[in-house]
Formats: sequence, C-alpha cells, structure tokens
Amino acid sequence: MRKQMYDGSWVSPGQRPPLEYYSFTATALTVKNIQSYMPAVLHDEVKQRIAKARTWLINTKPEANEEKVFQLLWLTWCKAEREKRYQYNKSLIIKVWEEVKIRVWFYSTQK
Repeated sequence: MRKQMYDGSWVSPGQRPPLEYYSFTATALTVKNIQSYMPAVLHDEVKQRIAKARTWLINTKPEANEEKVFQLLWLTWCKAEREKRYQYNKSLIIKVWEEVKIRVWFYSTQK
C-alpha cells in the first residue's frame, strides 16, 4: 500500500507482461485488496489512498483493452457513480465492436 505513486497509481514491481505490465491493472487490484484486507486501524489512510487512486483512474485515459477493462472493473468495485460506469462501459463496448467489424470485413475480403 505504501508504494503508491504521487499521482495516485500503483505499479507492479515485477513488470512481467502481460499480467504485471499496466498501471491500471496494478492500481485496480491494489485498491480491491486494500478494501478487502487492510485492518480497521488503517481505515483513514486506506480511504485517502483510494480517493487518490480514484482521481488517477478517472482522469487517466486507458490505451490498451486491458487498461479499459480494469478501469471499468475498478469503477464497479469502488461503487462509482452509475453514469460514470455507463460511460466507460459504453466506450469499451464500442471499441470492441469496432475491432470485430474490422476483423469481419478483413476476413470477408479474403475469399
């Protein structure tokens, strides 16, 4: 928990792609873990760190699909506003649908 970056994110110390590569993944999983397993004595610190992570996760634009998925998962885990979750969910679905359409078009032209 104490290895949180100044911007609010966490990074994995291992950096083994793909599981430990993205800051979105490390931050979302760290937040989920500290929500679940930190002792009550650290409640105030956990609350502050999660707030800092929330700001980073909402304001940072994900690039890879894994980053988008973990951003959406985190928004669900932290019970973010429904409208915010809807926006991220919609953008992820649109992105995946665009990729599917491109692949379908590509394979249909290969005949």
